[in-house]
Amino acid sequence: MKTTSNQLFDRWILTYQKHEYGFHRDGIIDESQFDKERHRILFVMAEPNSRYGNYDHFIGMDLRELFGKELHSKMLTRNLALWTRALLDGVRKHTYLTADEVRSELRRIAVMNLKKFSGTSEADYAAIGLHAWHDRAFIREQVDIISPSLILTCGEKIHKLFGAVMHDDRFWSTETNWKWKGVSVKNIQHPATRGKHTLPAFHLICEIARELK
Repeated sequence: MKTTSNQLFDRWILTYQKHEYGFHRDGIIDESQFDKERHRILFVMAEPNSRYGNYDHFIGMDLRELFGKELHSKMLTRNLALWTRALLDGVRKHTYLTADEVRSELRRIAVMNLKKFSGTSEADYAAIGLHAWHDRAFIREQVDIISPSLILTCGEKIHKLFGAVMHDDRFWSTETNWKWKGVSVKNIQHPATRGKHTLPAFHLICEIARELK
């Protein structure tokens, strides 16, 4: 019998018994919609974000539900929605999306964090690395369950860390794109990017979209 994401998370949480309240489930936002898409796109990020590390309002909540219903006004989710539309529909126009449009686009993708507990607005990559290495077997299993056809790592450090985790080799490192079980793993900007970096990040997504068949 195939393991589901929730069954995986039930086992995963047990390795963090003292911090179970803060564990954020993530992955495929809407499984029925995800299964309909030509390309199964997985965005890999570092950790859930919070103000001062508290994450008081959303602590421990299922990020699949938050991305699909509530977190539609943040720069991160708005960029993710625009990028999703470019990748899956070939729409290469950078424009404003309504809250409903953002929610609709996010339901087409999967988003996972290497660290399941929230950090602050400034990532602590040492802590993220420790969590990811501790959880590396679970992370690999989660990727297998999602079964993506394209993996996009959000930032150079996450690109390298994800590679080390997937290859079970803490010294594994690359600055180039690579493949995992035949699936392309490409490095992109973090979707929370803003200002002068916004358009270059979007243009890179458009280049990747052109490569998709």
